Amino acid sequence: MPQITTTARWVAAQRARESERADCLFCDPWASRLAGREGNQALELSEKVNPRHQEQAVPGCRRTVLGVDLGGNWTVGLEQLGFTPVEPSTWILEGLLYYLPEAAVHRVLQQVSELASPGSGLGADLVSQSTLTSPWLQAALKQMEESGFAWKFGSDDPERLLASYGWGAQVRQVGEAGANFGRWESPVVPREQNAVPRTFLLAARKN
Repeated sequence: MPQITTTARWVAAQRARESERADCLFCDPWASRLAGREGNQALELSEKVNPRHQEQAVPGCRRTVLGVDLGGNWTVGLEQLGFTPVEPSTWILEGLLYYLPEAAVHRVLQQVSELASPGSGLGADLVSQSTLTSPWLQAALKQMEESGFAWKFGSDDPERLLASYGWGAQVRQVGEAGANFGRWESPVVPREQNAVPRTFLLAARKN
């Protein structure tokens, strides 16, 4: 999907920008190259960035790429490549769940949970359901939908969502302690206040 590719390049450009800081939280030597001209141009709309960091990074483990259709039974191909469900694993669902219809979100979580042994980890980001219904965001959400990358799913209770699949989750809003790192300057609205757009960062462990 070209629209999702553009978003990925923009995120890579953000990672390249962070890598250039003297107090960077991480250094991603691939980020600028992954962003390419398109990604850096997209970021330049709000923050001017010049690509650097052209070094080649060396993976610290064997990396295998598997193309899957999340609407089907993708778990078979994973196991054919040598994945062993009896061993703890780590699952990263970053930039994914809010693009999927609700039924697809539950299917992915069910499939991941069936493969993840106790002690496995899961990391994800998620928007609140209130984000999708907020009158302040309707114009932006409509523009995203017209561009081909609509947000379709959100949850106001991500802890409960993951608990229903056997995960104990630690959830933070972007900007809270542990999810700020001196990068977020806006006030964080307490979760007790209803009907507020939110972005959640989730770190979970399989029970």
